[in-house]
Amino acid sequence: MNRYKAITNTTITALLIFAFSFTAFANSSWVWISETRPYDVLPFVAIATLIIETAALNLILKIGNWHKVFSGVLIGNLISFAVPYIGYSNTTPYYDMPLSYILERGPFYTVGAAFLFLTVAVELPFMYFWLKKSVKNKKLLVLVTVVANVVTTAMVAVAERVLCEGRW
Repeated sequence: MNRYKAITNTTITALLIFAFSFTAFANSSWVWISETRPYDVLPFVAIATLIIETAALNLILKIGNWHKVFSGVLIGNLISFAVPYIGYSNTTPYYDMPLSYILERGPFYTVGAAFLFLTVAVELPFMYFWLKKSVKNKKLLVLVTVVANVVTTAMVAVAERVLCEGRW
């Protein structure tokens, strides 16, 4: 039991380190250096995310119903991706701007630690209720869902930061 507690605490600590900013850039403006923006990368990473999460759930849990798993992953990802954008658009100086304006001028990468927490908080319960009758081991369902989301979210974050360059 202590082994799992240590792994969990280490993982949460590592994720929280990236959730907090260590510097402040008062009165400075964000500038995208590259032509590529995070929303340019989105279609490609979304397809990869759907494939990876569907394969992980279906192969590890041995569900055998690819259509059910894929439709659940698709709906869960759409909901979990919309929640951070809705929250961001209602709590920033851009609240009265259209989404296209926010995406073009927003000084942010789409995916970070807060995005991961929101994604897991939304997608985990959805996938649990979607697939709980199709699996024998519900704890493994929870574990695979969380791990698949962490892996795909990290993949998207890395892709954004490698392909989209910006600075203050």
